[in-house]
Amino acid sequence: WESQKSTILELYLRPKSKLQGPGGVIETMSEQHQFIATKSQYEARFRKWGIRKNLRGDEWQILNKKLERRKMEGKQSDVYINEVIIPKSKIRKEIRR
Repeated sequence: WESQKSTILELYLRPKSKLQGPGGVIETMSEQHQFIATKSQYEARFRKWGIRKNLRGDEWQILNKKLERRKMEGKQSDVYINEVIIPKSKIRKEIRR
């Protein structure tokens, strides 16, 4: 797993990437890198590595409070998750939930 970690994360953390299905991480790793693992094994490894694509509802609310505080201070903010910038439209959508 560790020897393939960077490749797996690069594939998984791309915008609109998926774990299963055509063009998914599992298929790509199997076909191009001869790395065979089940969906459950990938999910367990992501948990072990602390990798998630999204935040939980309570985390979005905390983020909203921080963004509001920075806005009141006259500061603009960009939000990154796993070193990927999150579009402002997604932030607004998730905060409204």
